Amino acid sequence: MSVVTKAKINLKEGTIELEGSEAFVTKYLDAFKKDIQSSGFTTTTSTQEVTTALAGKGKQKRKRGAGLVQRIPPIPLDLKAKGNEKPALKDLFKSKNPKTNMEKITLFAYYLDKYLGIGEMQAGHAVSCYNEVGARIPSIPDTFRNAERLKGYVEVKENPIRCSITTTGINLVEHDLPRKENVTADKTAA
Repeated sequence: MSVVTKAKINLKEGTIELEGSEAFVTKYLDAFKKDIQSSGFTTTTSTQEVTTALAGKGKQKRKRGAGLVQRIPPIPLDLKAKGNEKPALKDLFKSKNPKTNMEKITLFAYYLDKYLGIGEMQAGHAVSCYNEVGARIPSIPDTFRNAERLKGYVEVKENPIRCSITTTGINLVEHDLPRKENVTADKTAA
């Protein structure tokens, strides 16, 4: 009879639970633990269990909790207008009318940098901005990376994930937003 080895996954504490042969558990335990600890995310589910039935049956049985859901708590910010010093984020958002999440993240990074003096927007700052303008919150880390990789609007730094606006991003907000309507559609309608 083979020896069963167990380990437990707790993302809040950075621990992992696996059950199987000692070779299986040893192989994956250190790699998983390192990845989870370096992720820097908070989760709503604290544990995930994986159970393997051994004893000669050769089948694997898996049990999961409610699933892992990334939850980034908002970081409080003053996003309201302050005289002639700064506009309200809602007003700037409405006037610039960003369509994509990459444009929204860029606008938020611009606002934080220019009006609040926050050069590196953290994921929690972005959540506060989305809440303020009443927009649906996307996967913030993915949106940061896409805005960097696909458009160059921001520069992303990891652990914890944060971004800062680039010259391309500043140009987007100051010169390209709001996007002009389809010019050819206007010509054919006239």
